[in-house]
Amino acid sequence: MKVLEDITPFKLITLLVTVAGAVSAASVAATWQFCQKTQSDELQGYKAAQELHLKDAISSLSSYAEAAKLTSDERARLTALDRQLPALMKANTDMKTRLDEVTRDRDSLKVTVSSMLQKNTEIEVPVGEAHWIVPNLVTIGVTSVDRSYIEATFNGAPHLLDVGGQLPFDLAGKRYTVTLTKIEPSGATFVVTLPVAG
Repeated sequence: MKVLEDITPFKLITLLVTVAGAVSAASVAATWQFCQKTQSDELQGYKAAQELHLKDAISSLSSYAEAAKLTSDERARLTALDRQLPALMKANTDMKTRLDEVTRDRDSLKVTVSSMLQKNTEIEVPVGEAHWIVPNLVTIGVTSVDRSYIEATFNGAPHLLDVGGQLPFDLAGKRYTVTLTKIEPSGATFVVTLPVAG
């Protein structure tokens, strides 16, 4: 171990400083290269993010996420509507059924009225009475008679009519006319005229 005996304290310190310097230089060089590589990777990532407009995309996604959130009130209303849906669908079906029934009744009434008024109809009404022209729909009554006019009621409304005076009414999409044709001391005679085909 002659080598160790030749080492003086000054040589030992010089040797240690040299080794420490070499290790420090190697550490600094390695750290420098590591930092350059890391910084280069970060710079490339930043450039790629700029090209992809990631900041805008992230902000857009955030706003879409906010817009998609339902408030508790909105959720409660949606839940209530979900619970009401079966009842509303049933009510809709019931209304359609009722509409079909009313349409059939209307069509049946049109046929009935048309068959009743197929020809001009003459109606004699005594003073103090009213008669149905169309059952439960149209009435004509005679309140009093004079030689040249009568006081009549048509569907409850008072009218003064001379011979030839007319009262129109609409029924089943057609316009009919009631005409005073004769005055007698005991009453009056009316003719219900069919609509003129046009």
